[in-house]
Amino acid sequence: AGVGAAHVCRREGKYQKAEELYKENLEYNRILSLLYPEVFDSNLIQMSYELADLYRSMNKYSEAEESYREALQIGRSMVVKRIVSGNINAPDFEPFVATICNDLGVLYWRMGRYREAAEHLQEALEIRRKFAVQNPGRFLPKIADTCNDIGGLYCRTRLFEEAKHCYQEALEIYKKMAGSLKGGYDPQIAMVYNNLSTVYEETGQYSLAEQGYQEALKIRKKLAEKNPGFHSSYLANTYHNLGVLYHTLGNAEKAENNYKEALAIYERLARENDQAYEPDIAMAFGNLGALYKKTEQTQKSIEAYRKALELYRKLQEKYPDVYRKRADEMEENLKEMQRAGRSGLLGRLLGLFRKKK
Repeated sequence: AGVGAAHVCRREGKYQKAEELYKENLEYNRILSLLYPEVFDSNLIQMSYELADLYRSMNKYSEAEESYREALQIGRSMVVKRIVSGNINAPDFEPFVATICNDLGVLYWRMGRYREAAEHLQEALEIRRKFAVQNPGRFLPKIADTCNDIGGLYCRTRLFEEAKHCYQEALEIYKKMAGSLKGGYDPQIAMVYNNLSTVYEETGQYSLAEQGYQEALKIRKKLAEKNPGFHSSYLANTYHNLGVLYHTLGNAEKAENNYKEALAIYERLARENDQAYEPDIAMAFGNLGALYKKTEQTQKSIEAYRKALELYRKLQEKYPDVYRKRADEMEENLKEMQRAGRSGLLGRLLGLFRKKK
């Protein structure tokens, strides 16, 4: 019952309550696993994975890594036991090992540990391609998941051509699997449109980028209407990406509108779990600050940069390697705009003084 309740809490965005329930169930299964490993190891690996995945959603990277590695260790040992025993009727945990490797790889690339990310994602892809030969219906979507995640790693390391090929393979598989299943793979298709558009944007193919973002936005709006707790953050991500695109193209009005749409969603979600959305809110304020700087709205830029800096310094305390550089950049941007504001004020005062003379 506790696990089911934890799943419900997570779907509704109640992450702190979900964490409590997952941890409670994990400890229970740890004790039982010591007594009856053949029976409860499978529960233990599942609970470790669920808790790790929740921590990843909450941006608790250290906790997520610890839980993923626990799950991976148990999973690999169970695969070895099955091979050694020769019992082909025993449950095969290798597909689950692929799932853990995939998600741990994503965690590592978000943490900037790219070599470890590549190793784990490649292991996941190899396992999934092997199993897809016999069971394509089950494993082709898994291959698409991993291709999408490897695309993310390539983007992070600025290998955009390789990223594009990965995203295109993922999109092709998702569309093929969707077939006549109306809406069956809508979240995944929206995700890849969003990610592929990022590649197009980075490589200067702005028209293709806008088309892809709009496709993702259309799907994610519908999904967020049905399940706002789960899909709203993804909708906000696409709004933000559109804001960045319009910012790049010099369309300040559309850029501001999309940034604000994203920010409103993130701030609403943060009322339930501020830690999970602090990086997104910080990024949105930082981009708004840059937009206002570009459009010479000095005071608005100062306010946005100040809010971004406050959040990035807070994040830096928890994850210094990830956020120190970004926090320093925000501080420098803020100081620059404050100098510009003082210079502008001085200029206005001098102008008034000359008029009085």
